[in-house]
Amino acid sequence: MASSEAPPPSGLQDWEYVKQGIALWLNNQPKAAEESFKNRESSVHIVAGHTFISFMNAIISWETDKMNEAQSLLRELEKKCAGDIGWLRTMRTKLFGGYSGSGDSQKSLAATLEEQIILADTQLCLAILVSLSQDIGGFVKGGWLLRKAWKVYQHTYGQIYQLYCRVVSVPEQQQQQQDEEKVAGPQAPLRHKLDVGRLELGTPSSVEWTVPNSVLQTPDGIDDNELSIDLVKDHASP
Repeated sequence: MASSEAPPPSGLQDWEYVKQGIALWLNNQPKAAEESFKNRESSVHIVAGHTFISFMNAIISWETDKMNEAQSLLRELEKKCAGDIGWLRTMRTKLFGGYSGSGDSQKSLAATLEEQIILADTQLCLAILVSLSQDIGGFVKGGWLLRKAWKVYQHTYGQIYQLYCRVVSVPEQQQQQQDEEKVAGPQAPLRHKLDVGRLELGTPSSVEWTVPNSVLQTPDGIDDNELSIDLVKDHASP
């Protein structure tokens, strides 16, 4: 039994370590999973993995103590992610640069996007736990947290889609030179095309993520009357 509950090997990257810890939990070894995260230096990935396990333990056990502990860990992780990618930190990094010698340098765009996704996941899990209180205040707060999570998801998706368009789209000069050949770049896996120039890769202007509503273009030129007439004709035809 001791060998089956051994913690994951330490010579792994953070995300691999988290994957091994979650695998322990999924294989009905919750204590081994909890201990595995305590033996690793703290990072965003490690904290996120430990918090996710605490959240799942709270959902399964339905114990008040575990639910309170999970909410506390989720709020701490939310503050960490929102603080790392918040407006004040972004402006301070732009003005004064990273802190040399402390390992707190400016994060890459990939790391920022990862933290934004973790932030949205954290707010989603918080919304679930708060809504389980089964009172009116809990439902209202849960709905507010769901809206916050949706805004972060939407903003992050817009950033990733902008990067996708930059990578796969054909440059404008190349398009002008190849008009006769009608060469076009790969199409994005979306139903509606975004205006890439309308999106910004910067973080929102506040920690509360006041991200605008949908930037996706809705299809226009659809007449409801014509659509209903076509449906009637289809049903009337033998």
